[in-house]
Amino acid sequence: MKNSKNLPDWLVEVVEKTRNQYSPGEETDYSATSLIVPPMIYALEKKYQPEDDVNDALSAFLGTAMHDKIEEHLKDNPRYLVEQRYYKKIHVPDSPTKKDFVISAQIDLYDKETKTLSDHKLSKLYSFQHEKEEYEIQLNIQAWLLRDHGYNPQYLRINGFAKDWGATSVGRSKDYPESMYIPVSFPLWEDEDVEAYIRNSILEKEYAKLGQMIICTDKQRWARPASYKVKRKGRKTAIRCFDTQEAAEEYINNMKKPTGKEYIEYVPGEDIRCKHYCKVNKYCNYYIERYGDGEENS
Repeated sequence: MKNSKNLPDWLVEVVEKTRNQYSPGEETDYSATSLIVPPMIYALEKKYQPEDDVNDALSAFLGTAMHDKIEEHLKDNPRYLVEQRYYKKIHVPDSPTKKDFVISAQIDLYDKETKTLSDHKLSKLYSFQHEKEEYEIQLNIQAWLLRDHGYNPQYLRINGFAKDWGATSVGRSKDYPESMYIPVSFPLWEDEDVEAYIRNSILEKEYAKLGQMIICTDKQRWARPASYKVKRKGRKTAIRCFDTQEAAEEYINNMKKPTGKEYIEYVPGEDIRCKHYCKVNKYCNYYIERYGDGEENS
């Protein structure tokens, strides 16, 4: 692993060894996690195999440490399935390569009494307060695998742990949680819907590996659109934000008590994932055309 931030040797060693613990299994073609990865990113990572940076792996390292501690204390309790990996084969007739693929996923926690399947996530508070499609898909693939092995999950949940939660912020707004533990529930899909998603994801990735890549969507790029902020001199925060210059100007013109200090600040749009989190952006035509050929996430 690269060590671009010159982190201490002991930390590099621990992060590398922790990372090497993870394995999707030799027989796995696609894990639940890899199925969610956009096909272009998946194919470029397979082709170029970029070296990871220790600094970028710190969040995953902390998450793994949390998983390990939960497993340590619950693995002997017969009520739960803890960190168990399950496999299932799926037929994809339209695939340009092989026709049968082995799908696997590691179950973080399944409560046999309540029939609740849950996945532990250590992330920022924002991740648990806004709808995240990736969480829903991952849980439903896991539920699909569990059903194939004789279990009957009825409830899906993310066990969210907000690493930026602060006790001093509790009570300042009605939406701020009282604990850093934030459970988030998701709907359960039918098997046919899960299998349709899996087959489509496999097809996109198999063709992408052959060079037929689909540019990541706005959602996959975590695109933040451009905005026009109505601001006032002497005030730090914006009064209102708009999608167009015209809407911002109209708002100022229709203000009941303008001060004459109002102005519009243009904030350009940005592809958050492309610029800050994609390990293969320097190989991506979209990124190069929009941002140049420098390595933003290196």
